[in-house]
Amino acid sequence: MKLHRLGLPTANLALRALCAWAITVVVAQQSRNVFAHGLRIWLLIGSMTVCSLIAFVLIGQHWIIRMTTYALLAVGGVSVAVVGADGRAGPDTARALVRGLGDVLSAVWPAPLFPAGVGALSGLACLTAMLAVDLSTHKIAITGMLPSLGLLGLLALLAAPAGPPSEWMIGAYALGALALLRSQSSMRFSSTRLSLFGLLTLALAAVPVLFSSLATAERYDPRGSFKTASLPDIGISPLARLDEWRTRTPADAVLTSDLATATRWRLVGLTRYDGRTWMPAEDFRRSSDEIGPISQAVATTKVSVTLGDLDSFWYPAPQGTLNISLPVRIDGGISGFLADDRPAQGTTYSLVIEPTEVTPAQLSGARAAHAETPFINGVQLSPTLLQLATTATAGAQTDYERAERIASYLRKQFTLDDASPAGHSMVVEELFLLRTKRGRDEQFVSAYGLLAAAVGLPVRIAVGFTTIAKADGSGSVALSDGAIAWPEVNFEGFGWVPFDPIPSSEDVSNPDRGTGVIAPIADDASVPPPSTTPTSSDSLPTNQPPETIDTAAATDSGTSVRQMLVGASLGLALLIPLTYVAIVLWIKRKRRAARLAAEDPRDRAIGAFRTGVDTLVDLGSSAPASMTDRELVSLGAHTVGGIVRELEPMARLATEAVFRPQPLSASSVKSWQQLAEFERLSAEEVGRFRFWRSRLSMRSLRHDRQS
Repeated sequence: MKLHRLGLPTANLALRALCAWAITVVVAQQSRNVFAHGLRIWLLIGSMTVCSLIAFVLIGQHWIIRMTTYALLAVGGVSVAVVGADGRAGPDTARALVRGLGDVLSAVWPAPLFPAGVGALSGLACLTAMLAVDLSTHKIAITGMLPSLGLLGLLALLAAPAGPPSEWMIGAYALGALALLRSQSSMRFSSTRLSLFGLLTLALAAVPVLFSSLATAERYDPRGSFKTASLPDIGISPLARLDEWRTRTPADAVLTSDLATATRWRLVGLTRYDGRTWMPAEDFRRSSDEIGPISQAVATTKVSVTLGDLDSFWYPAPQGTLNISLPVRIDGGISGFLADDRPAQGTTYSLVIEPTEVTPAQLSGARAAHAETPFINGVQLSPTLLQLATTATAGAQTDYERAERIASYLRKQFTLDDASPAGHSMVVEELFLLRTKRGRDEQFVSAYGLLAAAVGLPVRIAVGFTTIAKADGSGSVALSDGAIAWPEVNFEGFGWVPFDPIPSSEDVSNPDRGTGVIAPIADDASVPPPSTTPTSSDSLPTNQPPETIDTAAATDSGTSVRQMLVGASLGLALLIPLTYVAIVLWIKRKRRAARLAAEDPRDRAIGAFRTGVDTLVDLGSSAPASMTDRELVSLGAHTVGGIVRELEPMARLATEAVFRPQPLSASSVKSWQQLAEFERLSAEEVGRFRFWRSRLSMRSLRHDRQS
């Protein structure tokens, strides 16, 4: 297509292309809201400008040539952005094309400047600019807005926590859109058209003001539904490692810093409890070095840290950390800074810390933040523990009072005993809270977490170290014997506030505390005394009237009839599922035996493979009749994973048995041996319970009937 065939002067085409380029550049500015800082926006705009110029030059070419060129130019824009973000053009460009947006979504907002993420957005921006120029010059001019609107929607999702676009951006976009719309018709303005154009411009400029309340409403953040990478194998819970750190002889330096004041450094906060131990959060995401906004009005402190023999996946940091110099992953509550690999001894990093001092007077009227239960895997507190939590917080009128009363209750009513057995499982905690009232510090902080969660407080258990100032005043050091744990409660406007439920080891003044060791749960002391005194058989009266005895016998007889009816109903209710189980197992066993005992080796080979397919169907896979044997095997990979490879030789032999007139190239007996191995590995892959449950499924029986 040549330019003169478009029916428009070249100047009008240039105006359209310029307007289309301008509105995409205005939208591309929103990329700054996606990333933390340091995005080279002028490099992005430069790439978009070059691509737009080339697109304008090519508007007379065939659409296949144009689209191919646009795709190549977009890849070039990706490479330029990747190199500009200190990445490598080859591997990072490939990752940007495949997983670039996934890298952005899998990170905490604002996302760090991952080269793949920056490259993906740059490529989309360049492609948007070229398509906008192409559409505005070949179609109705206003269609040139469509690519920029799509880019605007994508950036609005990726930068959802940043809020709506700025007013200047909306105003600039509206003016560019009006200019693009005006370029569709003659370049000369009539007074009527000029007036309408001005009124429309004023109306669009008033949109941000009139709808400002809607713009500040809660925005959808796709990161909330994006599946993150699994946590590394961190070994046992950090709360269970307190003794391990404390008993090192001699004590090791786990960290040193140039922060002169002694303080408490948190290693990680444990937010989940499964009845056995407290565990870290499961929503850790990649983060930039910016953990929180740094206010210019508040003085901050930069701290240099060197790790010692810590042996942990987390970087320790004090409360109020806003910036960390290393790439880390953080969870929604910023409970800890998780490294991808276990940091080596001697690792150095720097922190920016904002002092956070909260007084009880400030917290007196504070409300607790939204509480998510820490209990997982079906864990529930017993009614006795719930009642104990209610007792400990009785009379409290604010959330802070409830949090403090639980700590005070544990300090005053329980004794710290370092000789008590270790552990903080539910069984140990119930014995500690309800029986012995003596325990280690890990049991105190874990008990605080259970009781605080019982009354609806957002609580977590922090594990870390206390630092001591160096003698020469050059900083502070944390030794391994300074490992500690403490609970924290989240308050609106103040964040996570620590509490101290641990008494001093010398506090033994309360005579009501238990003094015994942990006893078995079902001992005699746990059996409540009878509510009435039992009557011996010798004290029964001997002059009971016969009528009374007959009446009692008649009552017992009526009770026996009811018991028989209830027993029969229960027996029938059990008989029906047992009959179903027996019938299904009998049919499947008979079908399997018939296939195995077939006279023709071909039928035996086919029967072995069909039995394997029946196993996949019972486990939830589909097996359309139109598929070949090998296609059925590939489809089964979605159900049992790589184990399905065991069916491949069986599928080849079954196909050979159907279509090859010559004798089989392999023995059908081997197919049944491979089937047994496939069933064994499948049971291990999906779990014994699911595998045996599939044996009772009728899916394969219905599949045979439909086939």
